[in-house]
Amino acid sequence: MLSSISQVAIFGVGGYLGSTIFGFLQRASSLYGPGISSQNSPRGIISAGAASMSLNSLLSKSFKLAYASENLVALTDIQDEDFITKRLVGFDVAIIGTRYTATRTKVTLNSYEKSPNDKTYELYLDQPRGGDIEDDPAGMAEDFHINMFRRTIRAAIASKSIRHVFVVATPATAGTEREYATVLDDEMAGNEVNFTYIRTGSETEMVNCRDYTFERGVLVSPDNLKVRGSTLAKGYRGMEGYESGDWMSVLLAVDEDNNDTGGVESKKKGPCAREDLAALVVQAVQSLDWSKSRVLDVSCTEMGLPNSVWKGVSNADLNQDRSMRARAIRSDNDWCINSNILAKKLMLIE
Repeated sequence: MLSSISQVAIFGVGGYLGSTIFGFLQRASSLYGPGISSQNSPRGIISAGAASMSLNSLLSKSFKLAYASENLVALTDIQDEDFITKRLVGFDVAIIGTRYTATRTKVTLNSYEKSPNDKTYELYLDQPRGGDIEDDPAGMAEDFHINMFRRTIRAAIASKSIRHVFVVATPATAGTEREYATVLDDEMAGNEVNFTYIRTGSETEMVNCRDYTFERGVLVSPDNLKVRGSTLAKGYRGMEGYESGDWMSVLLAVDEDNNDTGGVESKKKGPCAREDLAALVVQAVQSLDWSKSRVLDVSCTEMGLPNSVWKGVSNADLNQDRSMRARAIRSDNDWCINSNILAKKLMLIE
């Protein structure tokens, strides 16, 4: 929970979800109230200049010609833990992904290259704006993503300033979530850094809204958005018989039971908009207690998103969509229209 003006760093801003989170953070930092600093924050942690171009392309389109200047992005050697640590010094919060889309790219000249032909990996949270890309040499190597995750957590702790890490579990993480939970337990044991792990589960389809702008705000209706919070007990790692990552095993067992028995939580799950997930992440930064660790399970019901929002399969849907846009509330006083929906969902979560 923000108790003062806080600085936020975010990884993977070249991706659609990452850049949308950045856009909402940037809007929040420009307003009085949210408590997010506008001085060198939010900061996008990137590997090469192409990610900055991708970020600004989305900002200009979806956030009214917003722009991330050079002081809001930091070229970082993501394969060097010490380098990441230096980029996080002075920041209070880090927003990271589990498994990113990774592409091999040239290191930007006059940054951290050791030779003119040096290459690195660019990370996209959770995928580039246009969808999946073929050039994903790390796509089949789970160890690459686990090691990247571990390196980032260690850097956050070593920075001595990061107080909370918000982890966005991407759809590609399905089947390996226990491994990421184990890293969180192992690396954060004995440290004062806590985490919020935000997951949509393997059964939820993530979609992009067509022609999205921040003025459309939260897309799903309140009754169709489900946010279940599970706060981890203080000192849970020291409980008898507990093994690192056990909290995730419990969640996965609940998921499996719901799927096998047709439990209420699994019935009629619908697609979840990346824009809504991005807004939820930013609201969580503002609303939740940073001194506790927790898991947020996010899902939408089957009818939560009209087809016109993300498919537009018929003229009737298209006309309905245009009508919705015409009635959209436009305000320069809100970082996200209808963000109160998300604030209410998080209100009772410790």
